[in-house]
Amino acid sequence: MHIALIVVGIGLVIAFWLIFARSRVAPTFQVLMSDIPRVLAQLETSTVELAFAVFVFSKPDRPGDEGAVNIQFSMENGTAGIDWVLLARRNIEDQASFVEFARQRGFSPVPHEQNDVKYLRVEHGDIAKLCQDVMREMYRVTSSTRIELITEGFDWVP
Repeated sequence: MHIALIVVGIGLVIAFWLIFARSRVAPTFQVLMSDIPRVLAQLETSTVELAFAVFVFSKPDRPGDEGAVNIQFSMENGTAGIDWVLLARRNIEDQASFVEFARQRGFSPVPHEQNDVKYLRVEHGDIAKLCQDVMREMYRVTSSTRIELITEGFDWVP
């Protein structure tokens, strides 16, 4: 009898942990490049200071996590910005290309660091278009390519 209660108790703990852990995972969606301006608009309505939207994609020449590129919109001090976060291998490798690309289009990426994570941030100008141009011109993402979107702090409504 004791063993049965222990097994049931352990099962309940595991079930609770799985439900709790699953509820803490940021939602993931599939979007198209044409959705990017709406993602930014919906993010900007968030009242959560740490709200963000991360676009993740890779190219056939470097599939998988090793070649994945991450471009992020986030809210900082009530202002939306595009962030080139220097965590993913591809983002680190392509940092200089991103800076050059953005500067050629009149943007000024500013180095930032938060929680020991370095990133480049652009807050002014048409950052939705910059994001689309980076995808289209730097990485040859097509309009029909499905892009992974991870959100936190707002509800993405397609």
